[in-house]
Amino acid sequence: MRTRPYLLICVAFLIICGVGLAQSFDARFAEGKKALDTGEFNKAYDIFSALFKEQPDNEKVNSAMGQAAFECGKLSHAAMAYERVLILNPKNDRARLELARTFFAMEQYDLAEEYFKDVLDREPPRLVRQNVEQFMAHIRTKTRAWDFWGRLDLGGFN
Repeated sequence: MRTRPYLLICVAFLIICGVGLAQSFDARFAEGKKALDTGEFNKAYDIFSALFKEQPDNEKVNSAMGQAAFECGKLSHAAMAYERVLILNPKNDRARLELARTFFAMEQYDLAEEYFKDVLDREPPRLVRQNVEQFMAHIRTKTRAWDFWGRLDLGGFN
C-alpha cells in the first residue's frame, strides 16, 4: 500500500513534464515563426529542423521548415519539406503552390509547370491564378527552344 503514493507522484511528474514539453514545443515553434517574420531565416531553419526531428509528421513544422529553407536558398530542403506536407495532407494547396515555386527557383521547369497546373486545376482565388499564370508565362519563355524575331523594311528611290 505504501507504493501507491509514490506511483501517484511518478504519474503526476510525468504528466507535468509532458505538458512542459508541449509548451516548449509551442514556444520554440513561435520563436521560429518570429525569426521568419523578422528575416532571420537561418535561425528559423535551425529551429524548425530541430522541431522536425521531434515531430517529423507535423504538417505545420514541415511547412514552416520549407519556407525557412526556401528563404535560406536551401531549395532541395524546401522541396522535400513541401513534398512531406503534401504526403501528410494532399489537399494543402499552399504547399502545392510553394513546391511549384521552389521547383521554378531550382529551374526544374517541367516539375514546376506540373504543380502550377495542379494549382490552377483547383480553381484558386483570382490573385493566385494571376500569379501562377505569370510563372507559367515565364516558364514558356525559359523553355522555348526557338525564338524568331524578324524585320522587313521596304523602300525605294526615284
